[in-house]
Amino acid sequence: MFNSATPSFAAGKKLIFQLAQQKFVSLNENVPEIYTDMLIEDTVKAVLQGKVDTAYMKKHFEKISIGKAGDMTIRFVNGVEISSNDEVEVCNKEQE
Repeated sequence: MFNSATPSFAAGKKLIFQLAQQKFVSLNENVPEIYTDMLIEDTVKAVLQGKVDTAYMKKHFEKISIGKAGDMTIRFVNGVEISSNDEVEVCNKEQE
């Protein structure tokens, strides 16, 4: 197509969109750990300060589930889930 004396814009556009679609399909989304760590640290800080209200939860959490045994799972807005059964390491500024 590029060696053609009169390349077709429509054909080029079609090829570009096909390539973009293939790259998008093969893309493996990797949620950045730094963002997840930030959400966890902000949540721990808010809980300790007693500042977890409805607005905070809507901004940071997508879903909160409580099981029959009392276990809790929180899905953050970035899709990462943590459970009350998980060990979560939280770093504070004094440890750095």
